[in-house]
Amino acid sequence: MKRFLVLFLFIGSFFASHAQVQVGFKAGYNLSSFIVSIPSNFYSYSPKSDFNAGIVVAFPLGGRFFLQPESFYSGQGSKVDLSGIKGSYQIQYLNFPVLLKYITPFHLVFETGPQLGFLLDATLSETGFPIENIRSQTNSSCYSWVFGAGVQLPMNFGLDVRYNLGLSHLQADNSDAYNDAGIKNNVFQVGIYYLFQNLFPADKN
Repeated sequence: MKRFLVLFLFIGSFFASHAQVQVGFKAGYNLSSFIVSIPSNFYSYSPKSDFNAGIVVAFPLGGRFFLQPESFYSGQGSKVDLSGIKGSYQIQYLNFPVLLKYITPFHLVFETGPQLGFLLDATLSETGFPIENIRSQTNSSCYSWVFGAGVQLPMNFGLDVRYNLGLSHLQADNSDAYNDAGIKNNVFQVGIYYLFQNLFPADKN
């Protein structure tokens, strides 16, 4: 993960020295839960709230298309009800989406692409029990596909709404902390970002 992060920062800083490449920051709200392939009558999952924050780099590809790699912290997981015992999974990732982004003449934004996430920490808290560290029972990386839409705002700001569809299983092979097999991440995001330069300097916002 450290090598990947260093490479990401090196590429971003190198291209940021060119005027056409845009660099900025983003932050937003996460509403996350789990996709379960084997449902049970003894437990159920429900969405939990958290946040995300990180950096954005936008590389022009020609016309109104951009390649947008990002690096950001993302708090994910799910609430759980296990036979009447309520709890919460807190799963923390460092995510690296690489998105193909298109901005229409009306400043609407559409984006999609793969996302690789590296696990930072994973805990399970249940009412009446001590917090359990389940990092060893959680896969060290995860894969998702991102679908998003948004709008470019004046003064180089933007808003977007995303859905991250989990493609890989959350639990490690030796895990009994997740109660079943086939759990994947399921995340909705609402975010705001700021770029240090306008993507289209000639446009009037």
